[in-house]
Amino acid sequence: MKVPRMESKLRVFSFKIQFGSQVADLRRNLDIIDSSCNEIRTSLKLKEIMKKILLLGNTLNQGTARGNNKLALLFAVQFCQQFD
Repeated sequence: MKVPRMESKLRVFSFKIQFGSQVADLRRNLDIIDSSCNEIRTSLKLKEIMKKILLLGNTLNQGTARGNNKLALLFAVQFCQQFD
């Protein structure tokens, strides 16, 4: 007995079986990325570290065109919000 297009039918069947678990894996990964972005955006400790780095950079660059930068420039990490 010969089944027409057996190979392509088996591939489709295999895809249907694996699809649900692949979607679940992707959702878990996206949840991890989302929670990581939220943690970065709301981290007070990170903000304090960035302030100290900015202060150090401004001190080192004092008297040059690169001195006296603002935290808003440094905190462009908030671009993560674009993905919400």
